Amino acid sequence: MSSSERTNFVEMLRDVKLKVTPQRIAILEQIQKNGHFSIEEIYEDVLKMFPSISLATVYKNIHSLMESDIIREIKVPGHKSKYQISGNSRSYMGCSVCGLVENIETPNKKAPSSASKWKIVDTMVMFIGICPKCKK
Repeated sequence: MSSSERTNFVEMLRDVKLKVTPQRIAILEQIQKNGHFSIEEIYEDVLKMFPSISLATVYKNIHSLMESDIIREIKVPGHKSKYQISGNSRSYMGCSVCGLVENIETPNKKAPSSASKWKIVDTMVMFIGICPKCKK
């Protein structure tokens, strides 16, 4: 992880008035490095750096980071949620067999008609299928 990415995480946390802790930085680094990670996968990686960290602490931090819109939850039906840094892709492929999540580009995304009277504040598109590995 470069020092500028670490600095960005510190700034992100400060901007939303969250305390900057080594554990929060480690959680963000693991999500950034690995893309789409479940809480248990994050916990296993962060535990290597902080042997006394509890799963409950990771859960609390994940929820604080989500509430502050620093990370976002990606749900694949039938599988554990995955997390990624907010601002990354908003379109995904999710494997219904293994739960793999990949960012994809969907160039023709269009918001619903303004006649719907909804104010669109965010979008997320999830395509569910079977990944090449599970298809074999």
